[in-house]
Amino acid sequence: MYIKDKIQIVNKLKDKLLSNCFYIIDASGLKVEEINKFRKECFKKKISYQVVKNTLIKKTLKELNNINIDLKFLKGFSGILITNNLNSNQPAKIIKSFRDLDSIKKIKLKIAFIEESLFIGNESLEKLIKIKSKNEMIYDIILLLKFSIGEIINSLNNEKNKIFSIIEGLKKKK
Repeated sequence: MYIKDKIQIVNKLKDKLLSNCFYIIDASGLKVEEINKFRKECFKKKISYQVVKNTLIKKTLKELNNINIDLKFLKGFSGILITNNLNSNQPAKIIKSFRDLDSIKKIKLKIAFIEESLFIGNESLEKLIKIKSKNEMIYDIILLLKFSIGEIINSLNNEKNKIFSIIEGLKKKK
């Protein structure tokens, strides 16, 4: 690979990583059919998966000023999962569901970078799954607002009925 090609790969990767969240995994234990199945699941969820040489990942991460991490985890096989910030927990869910299908835990999480937060190692997978994506947060807020508005309307209706009952009672006393 020529230096010009490497620079182009690093620049494209840098652009993708700057505006998105990403996971770096080790899927070296997967067979070809398993990797194809994994890629298909990623594609369904609009997650980009690509295998990149560690040296190119290191150069890219060094060029990103907002990511300050120790790069010694970049050994062996490395694949990058890239998704937008709206569904930042989806890669973790795919990794977990894929790992649950297979009794051997073949996919290993090296790191994940979401909204300026860094998660390191397999032990972070459960935390990442529990993080709500922006879409889930928006949905929760809408439900909360819908519930609150419903409560306000019910309260107003109850107060209106109380006032109506008081007026009726006053009319009968006259």
